[in-house]
Amino acid sequence: STNGVTPTSEIVKVESSVLNKKTVQSPKPSHPVKSRKISGQSGMSTAKKTLQNKLLSQAQTKTKVSRTQSCPAIKEEAGTATPLIKKEKTPTPLPEATPPSVKTEPTEERTTGVPTVPADTKVAAEIPVKTVGAPTPPMPILTDPKSCVRVETCPDGGATVVRLDMDVFDSLNIHQQNLVVDYFFEVTFGETNGVADHVMGIISNGSKGMPNVLKYIVDNQPGLKVKHQVLGKKDVLNCTISEYYDKVKSNHSRCIYHEGGLQHVSLVGTKSEESGALFPDLIQLMELNPFFDVTLPWGSLSRYDGLDPAISNDGPIFWVRPGEQFLQSTSGSRNHKGYRLLKNRETLVPDRTTPHADHSWEDGKTIATTAAAAFLQTVEFPDTPSDAEQTHSLKDVIAFDANNFYQLAEELQLDLYEPPMTQCDIWIEDAKLNQLRESNVKYARLRLKANDMYFIPRNVIHQFKTVAACLSVAWHVRLKKYYDT
Repeated sequence: STNGVTPTSEIVKVESSVLNKKTVQSPKPSHPVKSRKISGQSGMSTAKKTLQNKLLSQAQTKTKVSRTQSCPAIKEEAGTATPLIKKEKTPTPLPEATPPSVKTEPTEERTTGVPTVPADTKVAAEIPVKTVGAPTPPMPILTDPKSCVRVETCPDGGATVVRLDMDVFDSLNIHQQNLVVDYFFEVTFGETNGVADHVMGIISNGSKGMPNVLKYIVDNQPGLKVKHQVLGKKDVLNCTISEYYDKVKSNHSRCIYHEGGLQHVSLVGTKSEESGALFPDLIQLMELNPFFDVTLPWGSLSRYDGLDPAISNDGPIFWVRPGEQFLQSTSGSRNHKGYRLLKNRETLVPDRTTPHADHSWEDGKTIATTAAAAFLQTVEFPDTPSDAEQTHSLKDVIAFDANNFYQLAEELQLDLYEPPMTQCDIWIEDAKLNQLRESNVKYARLRLKANDMYFIPRNVIHQFKTVAACLSVAWHVRLKKYYDT
């Protein structure tokens, strides 16, 4: 207008344009689903048809959210609405539509590794199905027992030792075990021209199934009269087996105890001044061991096969040793000014059996060296692990070749008519061993551990040193082969 006044028609036009702008810029709907329905009215029918066609061509169904993200038509219709995946609740899946042409593949289970086959599928008869927990087939029969029994040569002395591991033996079946037992003793007691081929046969952990003999006797016959030495002296005291065990428990320290050793106790009854009693239950437990069963004084390899154990003169007997140790003592003296001086002294208490050979009396008039068998156990203390948890070293052994029997008997001045503890007064140290080796004397240096079983052929001179507290169960076996010629 030329007069500066806006006509009424123009004002109406401006107001209508402002209202139209407010209508266009109105706030977005708060609910995204409603906004999507409003903005997608025109293309919804086309999207549904496209979605149905895709569902028919797929083998597995998709969720509502995945279909919305994969369909471009619906995305365009949604416009600028807020994404559905943030606020929408878990949608209900549509019914499955599996075309008849799609085949279901068998799934594989993680636990067993065996594929799960549908019930209507036929499995070929020739395909074996593995069953979980099925028993393993038995081990093949051992045709060569030499694979379990091995012969070792001492690198220092040159003598040979036969060894067997009881854990390997227990893994065999009955037939294999019988073969190994026969072969082990065939090698251990084997001889060439009447002379033993080896100095010893050792079965590691062979007596692990036996109860502790000392605790067994204390529990079953606590009033049994026994004799024991005074530590570091030659005095002998009398007491009951339970009293001696209490002394051992109160004086133990680690692998030794500060008490005198227990003298031998017979397990097959007593004669004259012997200590002991008949323990039939303990003997039956020993006979359950296949190696003990044939080598006991009345076993199948013995000359007295089937003998009543109550009249056996060859044992078994058992004794207990404290282990080699030092005794500490304090002594006082006065110097030139009259002051008293205290000195700590240590006295060695040896626990050794000097060189000897096992022998037996024949008809009460003559003696003959014979084979011996034994096994070792620890004296179980409250603060030390049991034999099942830890294997302790108990004895150091020097065993000489049977070919050198007469040479050693003369050089060491052995008195075979004496008991083993007093046959010889000489303890063989390393210097003496080196001297004997120069004279072509063969020997084997060994260390025996808890639950070890050992078998010594005849005419084998040997010495023992007890390095830890232990108990020994030993006996003589007069083999039939020694009396065949």
